Amino acid sequence: MSVSDRERKIEEISKKLDETPAGQLAKTNFLAILELIPMVGGLFATLTNELIPDWKLGRLHKFAATLSVDLDDLKDRIDVEYLKREEFGYIFEKTFRAVLLYYQAEKLGALRNALLNSMLRTDVKQDVKEHLLGVIENLSTLHMGVLRVVDSGAPSTYGSGWETLRVTTMTELRTLLLRASLPDLDRDTIRAIWNELHNYGVFSVSFDEPILYRLHAPEESGLEAFLALGFRDVLSKFGKLLISFVKSPKSLET
Repeated sequence: MSVSDRERKIEEISKKLDETPAGQLAKTNFLAILELIPMVGGLFATLTNELIPDWKLGRLHKFAATLSVDLDDLKDRIDVEYLKREEFGYIFEKTFRAVLLYYQAEKLGALRNALLNSMLRTDVKQDVKEHLLGVIENLSTLHMGVLRVVDSGAPSTYGSGWETLRVTTMTELRTLLLRASLPDLDRDTIRAIWNELHNYGVFSVSFDEPILYRLHAPEESGLEAFLALGFRDVLSKFGKLLISFVKSPKSLET
């Protein structure tokens, strides 16, 4: 499905949900959500019957419409029996309630991808899925920005004079790398965000904790190899799993 067709389909479903009385939502043609997960229609109707402001309800509808389109593409890979169980009902309701709290597109995208990956990943235990969802809900867009840069392994752009860098600590190198992609963040903010990710178990080291690599001049092994030292072995095993959950399932990537 092309990007334009996907967006058109999302808008159509979202508009239909907007125009449907809350009590009738479970009876609408809610595509894959109701077809694949009969129990979800009731959960969704229960949520929308609560006292929710219209501007939040619109966000919920858009989220549900996007999820519906994605599920239509993924339906052949999903274990329908799992979706009928109470364990998945917990994840579904927790995710949709989180959507009512957050407005940031990146946060909503992470929640949607986490829900989709929960449906698809049979290799991850239920209690781990629930813990992942709890951590993702607690992450701010600043956390996600730092995670995105660390996962990429290098900044998106290099500053002039980087070839002659002389940094003496891992802290200086990490600050340099992150500020190249996130220039609005100062060192203290970066340290706070990094250490919170460390406390969540996403990063294996604190911000000022060195990893035992010798910091050398960039010209000794090349600039890219030098810069890679700043993020090498930073992500924990749990951190790598979390990143895989906030990313879109591969079959949906365009």
